[in-house]
Amino acid sequence: MATIIPPVIPDDAPDSERLVFELLRADPATESWIIGHKVRPRQSRRRRRREVDFLILIPSLARLLGR
Repeated sequence: MATIIPPVIPDDAPDSERLVFELLRADPATESWIIGHKVRPRQSRRRRRREVDFLILIPSLARLLGR
């Protein structure tokens, strides 16, 4: 089971996000993953507000890519 932050999906989340959230949480292959849900990057006054639905960090791939 992945570590998901926050660990509970909001009641007003769209069905598509709810499905992805549950699939990631239930899959044993995601055990070492760290997942942020509804990540909001720092705001700039000139830019529109943006949001990332899922930010997924996979430690085992970071080691492979960092060679």
